[in-house]
Amino acid sequence: MDRFLSIEKKLDEVLSKLEERAPGHARKADDKFWALQELRERVTDVSGQIMLLGSVVTPDGTPYEWQEGRTTQSLLERDWSEGSDVLAALAHPVRLSIMQKVVTGTGQTSAFSELDSVATTGQLHHHIRLLTAAGWLRHTARGQYSVPPSRVIPLLTLLSIALP
Repeated sequence: MDRFLSIEKKLDEVLSKLEERAPGHARKADDKFWALQELRERVTDVSGQIMLLGSVVTPDGTPYEWQEGRTTQSLLERDWSEGSDVLAALAHPVRLSIMQKVVTGTGQTSAFSELDSVATTGQLHHHIRLLTAAGWLRHTARGQYSVPPSRVIPLLTLLSIALP
């Protein structure tokens, strides 16, 4: 009989842990670092891991979910200058304004030309070309652009770092 009680107790513990991990399960209000705790449990590389993730719905109602993880060692071994074009493409107020318009649902070049800081269509197309070449924008139709789904969460992540 004691053996059955022991098994029942272990089953209850396992079920409790599974319920805690179930989608939609309410986490404790003080569980501020729940994602970090989960990452620690899963990381096998001794150098650690960097993880970016997000789940958002843009103003036009489009849902985006994205997750990317890299080991610390793999990032430290890379040539960081390889990422300069991707980062530089965002490093201009006009290009950030274009990206904001596209993410919030206005992907027409006619709307971009209404930006106060764009004096000519040549300037506008210069900015669009840089964003497209870096993978931040994609051409979807004549005069129409969108942000590739794999770039929405990274873009918002960079902005959350850059904005006070």
